[in-house]
Amino acid sequence: MTYQLKIQLRGITKPPVWRRLLVPAECTFHGLHCIIQESFGWLYEHLYQFMEKPYDRGWTIKDLYEEGGINDFSDFFTERPKPIDSRTTTIREFLNENPIKKFTYIYDFGDDWFHDITVEAETEEALIYPRCIAGKGACPPEDCGGSWGYENMKMVLLEAPKSNDAKMYRKWLELGRGEVFNPKAFNLDETNRHIRAMIDCMRENTKELNMQPNPDTIFPVKGCETVTYVKPTVKNPNIIVGEFTYFSDTDFEKHVLHHYDFNGDRLIIGKFCQIASGVTFIMNGANHQMNAASTYPFYIMDGWTETPPTAEELPLKGDTIVGNDVWIGQNATILPGVHIGDGAIIGLGSIVGHDVEPYTIVAGNPARVIRKRFDDELIGLLQRLQWWNKSIDEIRQLIPLLTDGNLTQVKKSIIKILEQNG
Repeated sequence: MTYQLKIQLRGITKPPVWRRLLVPAECTFHGLHCIIQESFGWLYEHLYQFMEKPYDRGWTIKDLYEEGGINDFSDFFTERPKPIDSRTTTIREFLNENPIKKFTYIYDFGDDWFHDITVEAETEEALIYPRCIAGKGACPPEDCGGSWGYENMKMVLLEAPKSNDAKMYRKWLELGRGEVFNPKAFNLDETNRHIRAMIDCMRENTKELNMQPNPDTIFPVKGCETVTYVKPTVKNPNIIVGEFTYFSDTDFEKHVLHHYDFNGDRLIIGKFCQIASGVTFIMNGANHQMNAASTYPFYIMDGWTETPPTAEELPLKGDTIVGNDVWIGQNATILPGVHIGDGAIIGLGSIVGHDVEPYTIVAGNPARVIRKRFDDELIGLLQRLQWWNKSIDEIRQLIPLLTDGNLTQVKKSIIKILEQNG
């Protein structure tokens, strides 16, 4: 999900200064601060906060790590609600709880640069990078005295270019001979290059910009457009896919074959599955009537008047269900009605026509059991833990356990977690 925001500097005219941004819903407010800084051309030299209206007694969102957790003016408003941490609060989270369309970003509590923010639209677009789609006007220089000082500077440079004040401004702006300050300057491509560079520099610390794992993005691997999260790409309501399941290809639905609405069968895939390229799901529409003299489907072909067989006469096998954390190898084929348990592994090129137990490896044509991945005790513990249903922060804490090859220690750790959780 993406928000379209228009952000305009208050008190600036001829030209006004504004930017129209597309920002991921999972971006934190600190991330939004950074995007605003880059899109306008500010230099991160001052504190900031978000409020509904400037300096009212309502909510504030700010960086609690700055200035020992107290930013300017906090102590003057003792009745104000406790500040919200901009580094951990996402835009989606806040706007879901506070369905407002307008709020304010304040930068530099001396110059008081008020940025009026309007939530113009919400879209289902999944972004790799936030981006600016339109804008107008140059960013004022830092520390020029706020909107009044900036307007005065523009007037002096335009109307009295040879005055002492103009010479002072030119020196302060470090303008060389023949150079002029252009208040209309705005370059969309350059602005987006700055935003992308900032994101790339800060992505190592995902909390900075959020950039928490986003299940709604389509391309989860930076610079790679051949690995896709499946859920945000699926349009067919009879294909249900859990968050963070990925496909090493594009257009997942083209790999679900013979899936016809009149059969009503569903493909259900859990969370965190890994589906290699070339994997195909064959649905019930591929099956023909086998209890009659001919298997030819006269009833679906134009010009024939054959009455369709009843559901009982067709070899329909029901929904195809894949559990969570399942790895399906390249070019494997899953036949109709198969149920694959959590944690199973399907070998390369396998033809899977029968159910697969949880945490079991199968391979071949037809697929046969190779072995169980773990002993029954560990399989039972993992099924009780159900790590894939936990929050992102909880999963982050579990990653060392989930990637530990010392299975004896893994058992002990899971038992301890389950005991703590009752």
